[in-house]
Amino acid sequence: MDFSSINWLGVVVCVVVSMIVGSIWFSRKTFFPMWWKAIGKSEKEGPGSQNMGMLWGLTILASFRLSSCPSWSMQWGASQAATHSRPVR
Repeated sequence: MDFSSINWLGVVVCVVVSMIVGSIWFSRKTFFPMWWKAIGKSEKEGPGSQNMGMLWGLTILASFRLSSCPSWSMQWGASQAATHSRPVR
């Protein structure tokens, strides 16, 4: 697989935008209170701070993977089509 054809700037921009949208989506003024109640937590309980580094790291890794997968799958599909195509008569 040729990683040089991936638009890495686009991947980084997608990761940053994903983090910004996620932080707005789950802020205390939007959907966080409803989500917090839906998982069975009371308003007095605050989000825990244990493993926050791991949580952020895995979130960024998942966002990176989701941003770069379309490029990888398009490369793979193009290579498969080129390998298995039949000549036109």
